[in-house]
Amino acid sequence: VAQVLVKPVQNWHTYTTRLEAPQEVALMPRVSGVIDKINFKEGDSVEEGDLLFTLDARPFAAVVDSLKAQIESAKAALEQAKSEAKRADRLTERKAISTEQAESRKSTLRQREAQLLALQAELTAAELDLAFTQVRSPIDGIVSRANITKGNNVLAGQSVLTSIVSNQQMYAYFDIDERT
Repeated sequence: VAQVLVKPVQNWHTYTTRLEAPQEVALMPRVSGVIDKINFKEGDSVEEGDLLFTLDARPFAAVVDSLKAQIESAKAALEQAKSEAKRADRLTERKAISTEQAESRKSTLRQREAQLLALQAELTAAELDLAFTQVRSPIDGIVSRANITKGNNVLAGQSVLTSIVSNQQMYAYFDIDERT
């Protein structure tokens, strides 16, 4: 017969854990187009702002050039409308032009100003689209494989080009039973 020994014991439990990155991005293009170049290798470490994909920029550059030409035309039309409005003011003072014609010229001037502002806004949007042909990394991390390769057409906001996961910190998720 032996005396039962009593010793303190450390309680411990084993749990199944999964590690996940705090940031994960499914990279999609902001504009539709054809992939012209892939600028990374699978598993590369990338930093925020690194160029990953290049889409064919020629159609977007053509739109920008067309809008720049339209803006120049609109500026010329605006200058002419300003000149006619000034002339109408002078003629109105001498009562050599009807009030209706003078108001019409002033209205044309305001229309030309609005048209120029609209074209400038369109140009800004077109320049943004041109810039979006370069798909850059939004976060620091590790890039996966290219889901869509060179020469394929991609749709804005629909085609997943690749995924990037951050690698600086990780979250550990595990399930604990209710009793514990």
